[in-house]
This record gives sequence, C-alpha cells and structure tokens, in this order.
Amino acid sequence: MELEVKVTEVLWEPLLQGQSGKRYSLYKQVYESFNPSLASSKERAKLDDIGENKTEFTYGEVLYHHFFPCLKMAEPKAGEIFWDIGCGGAKPVAIAALEFPELGSCNGVEYLPGLCE
Repeated sequence: MELEVKVTEVLWEPLLQGQSGKRYSLYKQVYESFNPSLASSKERAKLDDIGENKTEFTYGEVLYHHFFPCLKMAEPKAGEIFWDIGCGGAKPVAIAALEFPELGSCNGVEYLPGLCE
C-alpha cells in the first residue's frame, strides 16, 4: 500500500485578517491577563508539595495561527462537539469557540484546579 502525503502551506498573516482578526484580538486580550503556563507550573508545584508527584503533567500550548488552520482542515460541521482532554489553559477550546460558533459546544477537561479557574 502506498501512502500519499499532502503538504499545505498556510500563511498566517492573511488568515488573521477581517473577522478572524477581530476574534484573534479578543483571544489575545483574554490571554494577556492569564498565563496558563505559569498557572500550570504553580499547580504542579502544589501537587509535589503534598506528595502527589505527577510527572506526567507536561504543559504545552498551541498558537492561534497554527491551530486554527488545523481545525479548518478538520472541516467541523454545525452542531458537532469539540473536546480537549487535558485542556490546560483552554486555548484550543477558545480558538474552536471563536472561529466555529456553529459548533454545538466547545469543551475542555482539566485535572489541575488552577487551570480550570
């Protein structure tokens, strides 16, 4: 069986213009006042302090202009549900909700309380 790979280049500057640019500005405002990476570090330190050493909690983030094209390629349909398991600061959830308001809902599940807040 032969595997075919399709490579698509997406320029992010034009992607974040117009309505998407307005949504991206809102997203930036929210995350200017909340640093999920710092919150994750603090929450993991709390677990260490109580002897609950959870080394499997690795924090990573998506960038709006990288994640949005990935979601577009998935071609989400109206009414579908977006889930992010281990959502951290919920950046993918926010991007999905902002860019695809026709989705039925956008949800995240997170274990660390400080990130949920």
